[in-house]
Amino acid sequence: MTGTPAVSDFNPDLLHRFALFSKLAGDERALLARCMRRRAFAEGDSITQQGAPAKSFFCVLSGEVHVKVQYPGADKQEKVASLGEGASVGDFALAEIAQCTATAVAATETYTLEGDVAAMIALFDRQPELGKKVYRALAKALVARVQEMNKNLFYLL
Repeated sequence: MTGTPAVSDFNPDLLHRFALFSKLAGDERALLARCMRRRAFAEGDSITQQGAPAKSFFCVLSGEVHVKVQYPGADKQEKVASLGEGASVGDFALAEIAQCTATAVAATETYTLEGDVAAMIALFDRQPELGKKVYRALAKALVARVQEMNKNLFYLL
């Protein structure tokens, strides 16, 4: 999907449903949509694979995704989250994390918008105000995740 951005194959206004893109103006959503495409996953399909190159970012339109992590020394992957409509998967890739930090599996038939991270970063370089809005929303989302993890850890102690 890298190279010249294509015309999006979905209505860019769909992006408004996702926290990372909810503050974007219509023209900004249209630009971003050119870096994305619709993608369907059957139940059991891997969306991301822990340790694989992080090249894509996914917005869940419908369905359910289970996020699993294999911790060092563990024999198997542990489910750490279930995500549904409106959630994002692989957003660490936008922070230029080189490898997927978790495996995401479609728990049901799942429809997503897949963003080409390299194309998105190139767009943010050309449109810094757009990038600033997305990265600000990403920072807020990651802080919320850390706060939730801290709360959960507190209850485990």
